Amino acid sequence: MKVLLFLALFLFWSQNISAYIDPCSGSMIIQLLIAALVGGGFAIKVFWVKIKDFLVKIYKFIFRKK
Repeated sequence: MKVLLFLALFLFWSQNISAYIDPCSGSMIIQLLIAALVGGGFAIKVFWVKIKDFLVKIYKFIFRKK
């Protein structure tokens, strides 16, 4: 929590900086986001059976009949 507060204060109280972001940086950020989404989707696909079994166990534990 302290880290988030520090980052928020750091971002809001920073001074104006004259910096240049070249076009390659923008395309690299877009590629990074696409790769993260594809990688996450692939990880879910590979581990789907384990994820599903885990969620079923939780559901059965929470809603078990007494």
